[in-house]
Amino acid sequence: MKSELTVAVVAPSSPARVESYEAGITELAERFSRVKLYCGPAVTNAGSESGFTCGSRVERVAAIYDAFADVEVDAVICLRGGTGASELLPLFDFRRLSRTPKPFIGFSDVTALLLSFNALAGIPTIHGPHVAFEFARAKDSALANESVEALQTFLGTYCSGTDSTIVLRGKNARDLLPADSELRYQSAVIGQLAAPVFAPVVPANLTMLLSLLGTPWEPDLNGVLLLLEEVNEAPYRIYRMLTQLLLAGKLDSLCALAFGGLSLTEAAPREDGAPHDEESLMRRLAEDMFTVFDFPVLYSMPIGHELLNYPVPVRALGRIEGSNIVLTCPSLAKVEK
Repeated sequence: MKSELTVAVVAPSSPARVESYEAGITELAERFSRVKLYCGPAVTNAGSESGFTCGSRVERVAAIYDAFADVEVDAVICLRGGTGASELLPLFDFRRLSRTPKPFIGFSDVTALLLSFNALAGIPTIHGPHVAFEFARAKDSALANESVEALQTFLGTYCSGTDSTIVLRGKNARDLLPADSELRYQSAVIGQLAAPVFAPVVPANLTMLLSLLGTPWEPDLNGVLLLLEEVNEAPYRIYRMLTQLLLAGKLDSLCALAFGGLSLTEAAPREDGAPHDEESLMRRLAEDMFTVFDFPVLYSMPIGHELLNYPVPVRALGRIEGSNIVLTCPSLAKVEK
């Protein structure tokens, strides 16, 4: 069913392939009442002179300002990730953005804008599908179609003044430990909940989160449920990045940790027995790194680069129920108050 909303498309990061751009815009037009483009000629690889980004920093920031200022636009959706979003942060006047708040959707490289717009401008940002990725694949991928429909449904209720609930179904890292392992029965080890966990959810790409550490835009992770995703990284690099977060003390005050898709580069078992897929990586982490945590750790959540990418509003209240995260999402009208 076609939504009555008007959406704007912005391109803060890398250009898309022509066919992905055209397929994504076509899908948007079929699902929403009107689509307005704030991208410029560098939106595709064919139009981009640098190849890295969709225009200069000034051009991309100006386009985002224009999309937010457009009174006809109900929500702003990013073209794709890639690279370039974080270099825009010093150029933004967050007070200016805060005058016209509206849902802003993206993920991956756009993590930098999702977290900063939400924290510094009070904008309701949503970790969710991109135009040139999930929308472009919705016709040939059941997972992409499910993600796009989930976003369309959420925006419809969110912008209409209706509260909603999103359920993210996953797995508990504690269950990867052997049944006779003493770790499974320690009260202060992963997943052993003494009381219900309620916490604001912060979804992020792992690489982008690390890139913000030590900057003025580093997010506050105290008391949150941190939900991470990644793409095209070897298991040892995921392990190393998590170790950096651990050593930097950024995991000390979490209420919970969860992982979406990791899209690892290695898929075949290794002769040396090192982790090669998400399950073996999570098992290795459950056996060592996670044992120092006194909060639950979940994985296999439906977000990330594997086409199953549910909308997750930044800092929506999340409640852990078994291996699932239940998000309570107040309507846009309540958020703006």
